[in-house]
Amino acid sequence: MNVNITNEEPTDEKFLVLVSPLPHLVKAKTSTERIAKNTKRISQSPSRLRMTGKLALDVHRSFKEHVQTIGPLHKLKCDAHKEQLLKLLREKSARTKAYDQSRDEAAPSHNEVE
Repeated sequence: MNVNITNEEPTDEKFLVLVSPLPHLVKAKTSTERIAKNTKRISQSPSRLRMTGKLALDVHRSFKEHVQTIGPLHKLKCDAHKEQLLKLLREKSARTKAYDQSRDEAAPSHNEVE
């Protein structure tokens, strides 16, 4: 039985990379949490705007602008979709009526069969 003995210690580089957090990801996460916390603080009490910092104020403004822009656009989109659905329903009901009339005209009545 041959056993190879070496002085090198085995290193699992894959596990080291997965376990150790990457510094730039950790930093991004903490800054995102800070912005979210500041935005939450702004939304809860407007009197604390001076205490939260310029970055949070910019985030809050951009969020409000986003809501003010997206809200009406969403309503327009929903109204347009509703109109489109109503148009399709009208077309379908018109086709159904035409089909029913043509079927009634083509089918012999009971009086003619007897």
